[in-house]
Amino acid sequence: ENWGEEVINRHAFAVAVVVAMDTKMIGEAPTISEILESSRQYVEAAKIANIIAEYLRLAGYDARAHTDGNYETLCVPIAVDAGVGELGRMGLLMHRAYGPCVRLSVVTTDATLHPTQTRPLYMEEFCAICKKCADNCPTHSILQGEEPESRGCRHWSVNQETCYSFWKNIGTDCGLCIRSCPYTKPNTAMHKLVRFYISRNPLNQRIALFFDDLLYGRKVKIRSKNPANPWTHYR
Repeated sequence: ENWGEEVINRHAFAVAVVVAMDTKMIGEAPTISEILESSRQYVEAAKIANIIAEYLRLAGYDARAHTDGNYETLCVPIAVDAGVGELGRMGLLMHRAYGPCVRLSVVTTDATLHPTQTRPLYMEEFCAICKKCADNCPTHSILQGEEPESRGCRHWSVNQETCYSFWKNIGTDCGLCIRSCPYTKPNTAMHKLVRFYISRNPLNQRIALFFDDLLYGRKVKIRSKNPANPWTHYR
């Protein structure tokens, strides 16, 4: 009911909260497993953000938790500025360890915080050549080309109308872009090594993409129906 109302920004600092999703549950996208895991981690991110905000208020500062369905700021740019990742082709945060397989919340505050030191992760450069999310998007809502310009800056974004219309048609979130991303892998020693390898130079990125296509395929296979027990991966 607050759509269109002016947002008054009174806070100069923010804390980005990133919660990883279970890659096996997201690997079932676009079935009910994906929306269960997505919703579960949105709740976890909201719990953490509200605890941080209350802690800051108890310390005498003003603070607000920005959570799913209750945002007055943009989580992805704040998370990028906090140094936890970069903006990906699909318009989501590409976390340095978990790729787009995360859910976000933010706490803004008038407390003076020490900004996180950032370093280049070269994930945007990998997104420029990968295009797996765009190839696997059933509605072609993700661009294949370069970043378009919007509101004075160049950045990737998706066609929100066609993307969300597909969600409504299938009765659940889609998540195929997150599932197909080469960064959506368990945070094992091997995948940590690959992510470090990718960050070294453009040639390594192309070699890593070649082997990702070879081992995991270019197009993901989609289930024809929901799994009998979507909670199996938690056991």
